[in-house]
Amino acid sequence: MADNKTEKPTHRRRQKVRKEGKIPRSREVSSALSLLSVLCLLYWSKPGWVEQWRDLMDRMLHLGFSRDLDVSSTVMTWVGIAVLKWSAPACLLGLTVATVTQVAQGGLVFAPEAIMPKLSKLNPGTHIGQLFSLTGFSRLGKTLLPLTAIIWLTIVVITSSWPSIVHSTVAGMSSLPTLLIGKVWEISWKSAFVFALWSSVDYALTRWKFESDLKMSKQEVREENKETEGNPQAKGAQRRMQRQMRKRRMLKDVEKATVIITNPTHFAVALRYDLETMGAPTVVAKGRDLVAQQIRQIAQWNEIPMVENPPLARALYRSVDVGSVIPGKLYAAVAEILAFVYRAQAQAGKRYGGQA
Repeated sequence: MADNKTEKPTHRRRQKVRKEGKIPRSREVSSALSLLSVLCLLYWSKPGWVEQWRDLMDRMLHLGFSRDLDVSSTVMTWVGIAVLKWSAPACLLGLTVATVTQVAQGGLVFAPEAIMPKLSKLNPGTHIGQLFSLTGFSRLGKTLLPLTAIIWLTIVVITSSWPSIVHSTVAGMSSLPTLLIGKVWEISWKSAFVFALWSSVDYALTRWKFESDLKMSKQEVREENKETEGNPQAKGAQRRMQRQMRKRRMLKDVEKATVIITNPTHFAVALRYDLETMGAPTVVAKGRDLVAQQIRQIAQWNEIPMVENPPLARALYRSVDVGSVIPGKLYAAVAEILAFVYRAQAQAGKRYGGQA
């Protein structure tokens, strides 16, 4: 049975897909926001550009009554400047909003693999097949749906305003341009609003499909974990080697111990204490069963004192890590043992000194 893709995508898979230039972006969002921003700019600057075109018409009429031989070039210059003043801010604003929207949807992505030419992309048969595929029909539907809504909205606005348009032609042609411009403006902002709503739906669908396509099967997750973390057998062997190295270092430190506290057979804890350099005794090694036996053997070879104290040996083994000082609640018990060891060593020194 096939392994279903039910697992969430890993961070590595997301990075790999991003390097390929695949991110959840919707072109409709950029287009809709750009259109809305341009319409807002035109609405807020309406008095200015109306006055601008009115001034242009006045100058052109005055120029028509003059005897200037180079009328056409002057008119073209004036019209070009007026168009540039009117369209440049709108184009710049639309481009800026589109760029910012694209960056906000997925950030800046540099994907050389996505821009490299591929022979499959140059095959016209592939593109023809895509046109009649499910993906092609879905793209066509995404285009036709908002277009149909905008056409229906235009028909509704014109139908509802048709009596006013007819009466304006009877009343006089002076009121017709104002009415038509108002209706064009109404159709524009309503269409932009419909387009913005559809773009938000499109972005949600695009992101949902992107996340759905990124899902992984359990087998893919296991294989990726093997690639990133290594083979479990190799990692286990490495951990065993690390444990053996730590054990060898710990047993080597037993030679520096001051006293060995035993259970007497199951536990062994090696303590080191220097009255001049150390504030409290430190556990340099500990172990149970076989390791405890090895600690006792090293202690015998190096003539390190061993003291049997089962409760203290168990408490030190369970509560203190190797390399850590003993807790305050065990100071008294350990101090008694160290005092006993020091007295025994002092007596042994006197005895050997007297024999000498």
